[in-house]
Amino acid sequence: MVHFGAGLALLVGFMTHWVAGVLALLCLGTAFGVHLQAGDPANMFHFYKNLTMAGGFMYVMVFGPGGISVDEAIGTDTD
Repeated sequence: MVHFGAGLALLVGFMTHWVAGVLALLCLGTAFGVHLQAGDPANMFHFYKNLTMAGGFMYVMVFGPGGISVDEAIGTDTD
């Protein structure tokens, strides 16, 4: 449920910095806690996928939403 709610909030641009941070932590936790098994190519693929997604979420966390977002409309974006 967290994935769906946070993804939807990120999609519409609601509390973008916080949501992106939560999703980045979730991806990093999943990568290191579940998918880091040396010698298993399938798990290593998912490990690197989660690291890449965490990097994308960190980018959104730093630079915020675009011009068309709920944060921009209500004036809560701090950029």
